[in-house]
Amino acid sequence: MTRFTDAPLRGARFRVPPGCRLVAAPGRTPSAASVTLFVPPEGGWQRRQLLSAAAASLLASLGAPQTIDREQLDAKALIRLVLDGLIEFESGDGYRSGGKVHRLFFPGLRPAPGTDRVGRLSDQALHLAATLIGAPPVALADRLYRFNTRPWSPAWQRRLPDDHAVAAFHGLDRLGSTRISGSGIEEFQSGPWQVWHAPSAARDTTAGPTWKLYLSPTPDHTADASHALFATLGRPTGPFSMKVGRTLAGTLRPDRIVAYFTTQRRLDQTATRLSRTLAGVPAVGVPFTASCEPDGLLSWGADFPVTTDLPELARERSWRGWLTIRLASALAVALASGADDPVACALDRVSLDGVDTHRWTADPAPGTSPTAPGNPDADQ
Repeated sequence: MTRFTDAPLRGARFRVPPGCRLVAAPGRTPSAASVTLFVPPEGGWQRRQLLSAAAASLLASLGAPQTIDREQLDAKALIRLVLDGLIEFESGDGYRSGGKVHRLFFPGLRPAPGTDRVGRLSDQALHLAATLIGAPPVALADRLYRFNTRPWSPAWQRRLPDDHAVAAFHGLDRLGSTRISGSGIEEFQSGPWQVWHAPSAARDTTAGPTWKLYLSPTPDHTADASHALFATLGRPTGPFSMKVGRTLAGTLRPDRIVAYFTTQRRLDQTATRLSRTLAGVPAVGVPFTASCEPDGLLSWGADFPVTTDLPELARERSWRGWLTIRLASALAVALASGADDPVACALDRVSLDGVDTHRWTADPAPGTSPTAPGNPDADQ
């Protein structure tokens, strides 16, 4: 994880930026009174944000510049608030916050990107997004999430003109008929996905994270990878569910095949088996996932438990969804507030949320984040 220092904040006085205010956010959750919105003045770089109860309580207490009891707020939480522009600290002859003070807390070099395919793709996605100065966080998040998706070209539209052609191309018609009869496996369509559930899918989904294995072959090898994965569905060490993109849009995205597991051990065992079965299959790679092997064919993530204590609007359970929103939010702030290296600032910011930005893993329980990670533009 990235090293940081809180030395600039020791003994400093803090304040809420002038013109900013806190308001209740009605309709956000059944207990709307517990949800607070941070509203900055027009024309500045700070953003509207949903606050956690702890952050709202702290900001409400800063009616005048004052020191903060460090026993009640750890260094990471305090630096997050400063980098996000929710509070300013006294430095020199004024109060400061945002990207311009990033290097005070992270004086070292930029976090090194991963050396495998997924690491390189993630780094490329961030640098591309950093060129979109002025874009709102939701647009940056979409760019990050969809990075490495193949263009919707006329050639692909001619090749796969409808969903039936896609199903035949992926071998989905043959896939279901191989084991479903008498096996208890359920097959159905859900939006752009063809989904299969094994009988073990009837389980307590709130007990912990859901572990996801991404298979990212080139489109022409989707059928090979899908059939290899389907052979493990419902096995003692296999996934309890899997899905394959059944539309042209699903075909062109890098994460078009996903398997779901109750434990990381089962995911690891299945990944080991598939790496042997699919040896030599060319890969695309899914950004912002943890690599199982250097070529990016297999990678993983962990979706958050449904019991994560976050405002209802912010309950983004998907690992890549949560992460790309956090990165986009941090990058937008870094770009707008004058960070000397916006990508490094964004990486260091999400490291304070427990993200390992080298391997793209994290503790799957982000409840300590001072702001609500699911919605970086609450009212925009």
